[in-house]
Amino acid sequence: ILSAGRCKSNYWLRFPQLVDFEINLDEQTITAYRHICTSDATVRHLLLDQVIPRMLGQQGKFILHAGAVTLANGKTAAFIGQSGWGKSTLVSSFQQHGAELITDDCLLIEQGNGGMLAIPNYYGIRLFEDSINVIHGEQQDTNDVAHYTSKRRLILSKGRKDKVAVPLQLDAIFFLSDPRVESKPDEVKITTAGGMDAMMTLLAQTFVLDVTDTSLMARQFKNCGKIFDSKVSCFQLQYERDHNMLADVRNIIESALE
Repeated sequence: ILSAGRCKSNYWLRFPQLVDFEINLDEQTITAYRHICTSDATVRHLLLDQVIPRMLGQQGKFILHAGAVTLANGKTAAFIGQSGWGKSTLVSSFQQHGAELITDDCLLIEQGNGGMLAIPNYYGIRLFEDSINVIHGEQQDTNDVAHYTSKRRLILSKGRKDKVAVPLQLDAIFFLSDPRVESKPDEVKITTAGGMDAMMTLLAQTFVLDVTDTSLMARQFKNCGKIFDSKVSCFQLQYERDHNMLADVRNIIESALE
């Protein structure tokens, strides 16, 4: 459970019984006050995946809670959804079958002359062991993500980590359906997404420190609007969360982006 607050010019993020982060935007500093039992891996995870994205978002950067890959055909797709909805599993499946990983959970988007650009993040994937075993095979090298989760950080030996991170044109966004909503067995459903519902879903998945900052949220609302005003195709993606379905999901997504 995350709680946030502000004291004078400093922002605070509290992860109860784990660590508190003090963020000073003027000085561009982050100070961590961790519980005596909190591991280095946990602090690293929260700093990279929670604190820094929110700090950048509070400064007006457009950062989404999303995974993203560049497919073999050169199209770049982002997958948006809440934690536990299958973003990492999906991008990991693509990456294992020839796609290039951009990020598994946190995507920076900027506007360029040719459209919206996806900015590569740090190179890594976090998965539960069942997904690692099915997608990547057993005996994979992994590290701890955090002491409170059974997810593992997969150590990748190939891909973007050896390349210069360059902006990539974003071609499509897929909004993942809530896995608790029943899907027909063996059916993958893609529909066009748009309108206020899609807009608010996108806004809800932006990283910021203070959602009560009206000027900031207005700016982020405009950032979201740029997606729908651009050439980025937006889809709703619904499928049964079954590892055996991943090949069908990949094929249908690739067909939608031909």
